[in-house]
Amino acid sequence: MTRRTLLVLASGAAMLAAVFWAIAASKPLTWVEPPAYDYSVRFRCGMEFPPGQYTVTVAGGAVSGVVADDAFSQEVMRVRKLRPENLPTLGDLDEIYRKARDHGADVATISRDHADGHPTRIRVDYRDEFLDDEYCFDIVRYRA
Repeated sequence: MTRRTLLVLASGAAMLAAVFWAIAASKPLTWVEPPAYDYSVRFRCGMEFPPGQYTVTVAGGAVSGVVADDAFSQEVMRVRKLRPENLPTLGDLDEIYRKARDHGADVATISRDHADGHPTRIRVDYRDEFLDDEYCFDIVRYRA
């Protein structure tokens, strides 16, 4: 091969790599829920889930354990007789966001971890004029 041919091939490969990088960078991260993980979540608003911060253990796609992360959350667990099956997996939270977005909620936002795409913050408010139809989830820790 001539020097010119090598230069043309190298330039073409560099341009192709830049195009693939641009395409990959423009696509949102897709997170796949692992079969086992734990995460800590802070429930800030809404009535469905108990207020407070909890560490949730997920095994086989279902919540298998929950621990209150502070005294307030421990009291909520005691009063509400909170059991693991009363709390969502991260996949459940992701699904709440997707359904709200797809059904035209007034607010449906999600933030994702830049490394693997797991949800880090979800805000949903189906209708601004209604009270207690919103969800506010902050995922403060995640370990697969």
